[in-house]
Formats: sequence, structure tokens, C-alpha cells
Amino acid sequence: NEPKQRKIEELTVRELYNYMLKHKSNFMELTLENLISFIKKEIYEEDEISPQNTLLTDLGIDGDDAVELLINLQKSFNVSFESFNFNNYFCGEGFSLFSFSTIFKTLLGKPIEIKQELTIQELYDYMVAHKK
Repeated sequence: NEPKQRKIEELTVRELYNYMLKHKSNFMELTLENLISFIKKEIYEEDEISPQNTLLTDLGIDGDDAVELLINLQKSFNVSFESFNFNNYFCGEGFSLFSFSTIFKTLLGKPIEIKQELTIQELYDYMVAHKK
């Protein structure tokens, strides 16, 4: 009795992930060009993107969009973001420059907390260092 072949639609996400781990050639090759291309597709960006572009200020990636991007990068390039300090670079989804607390702090002369900028080059360097 041979095991029954299952269609890809019948596999769970975990089974697909395990299959991809077993067949690592299915991961995208981690190059700066592939990373830029991947990010452009993820955010539907048509303009040129360079390694010096920042995710937050230049590309507007923040909050849930940043979380989703990192998850998709992890799955596609076989890298780990376990030790990545998300809060150094991105605000939570609820943060807004026009929120009441932000306007109130501005009126009191308190500086708005701008997160540390993360360039595509820095993201790439992190990914290379944390390849599985």
C-alpha cells in the first residue's frame, strides 16, 4: 500500500513549510536584487527602490504591514527574525502622527518619537546573518 498522493490544496501550512524546508531549493536565493524585487511586489511599488531606501519613511512600511512583510520574507528566503527587534524600527498599527496623544505632546513641546530607520541594505545584511 502506497501512501495516497495529496493535492497541494489539501496540505496544511505547516506541511507546506516542512516540505519547503526539506527542499530548500524552493526558497528564493537571498540576493539584494531579489530582496528589492520581493519588497516592490509586496508593497505594489512601481518606482525604483535602492538599498538606501528606508522601510518606514521612504516606503511607508509600518505596523501590521511590517509584520506581514517580515513573515513573508522569512518564508520566502528561509531566514529567521526571532532575534530581530521589531520595536526599534516600526510603530504599532495604532500609532498615528495625527492621534490625540501625538498632537498633545507636540503642543507641549515634547518631541515625537521617531523610530530608528531601517534601510533595505541593513535588512539584507540582517537576513544574510540570520539565514537558516
